[in-house]
Amino acid sequence: MRSIELTLVERADATIVVSPYEAKLLSDLVPDAVVHQVPILRPAPDDGWTGPWSRRSRLVRRLLELGRKPRQDILFIGGYLHSPNVDAAKRFVREVWPLVHARGFPERMIVAGSHPPKEIQALASSRIDVRGYVPDLNALFASSRMSIAPLRYGGGIKGKIVTSLSFGVPVVATSIAAEGMGLVHNRDVLIADSSQSMAEQILRLYRDAKLWDTLATKGYETFQSNYSIASGAQKIPAVIDALLRGPARRNQLL
Repeated sequence: MRSIELTLVERADATIVVSPYEAKLLSDLVPDAVVHQVPILRPAPDDGWTGPWSRRSRLVRRLLELGRKPRQDILFIGGYLHSPNVDAAKRFVREVWPLVHARGFPERMIVAGSHPPKEIQALASSRIDVRGYVPDLNALFASSRMSIAPLRYGGGIKGKIVTSLSFGVPVVATSIAAEGMGLVHNRDVLIADSSQSMAEQILRLYRDAKLWDTLATKGYETFQSNYSIASGAQKIPAVIDALLRGPARRNQLL
């Protein structure tokens, strides 16, 4: 697969990758390739507010208020035809959730996403709500104190993190989940790799309103700057324009 993929990159007029890490990797492996980095882009959710504030400040203001409500859930969202999501949900429930529960966390965990197999459905309990596909994410994120991305493998920018940031909901993620996204621990997200560390970061975020405010605000600003449709609107036309101008290298294989 490595040989096939690199050959396709070498022969293509242009290759699009989603993260700076992947762009750097291809520049090292296929120096003559034309590579464009276009991140995963998401629309900014419609918060439904009216008033004198800007759209961004209205959303952040609303989310900060939601974050101070006493009952807030932990959300894991992903499509379960993708095996890293199945592994992550099972691992979290098996290894991290008991630690969080034992230390007094009073809320629920919501497991959402399309095509949950029987092994994911079997995670359901009085404290774990397995919902399957959710067509409208607004209400789901509005009721969540935080989302989690406990992935142990899988490449590329993670849509679940981008989506959570777009709603201003803080994320506790593994290093693998946050890879290549330019996110900073304690500023945009919380990073934790071991089960113990993830449990500690979840409880810290749940109990620290100031930390929640910081992550909600900075995470949303990072989304707007890097992953919103507005920020990436010119990236695809730039790729097309470059192609129309002609080959960017001389030794292209046909």
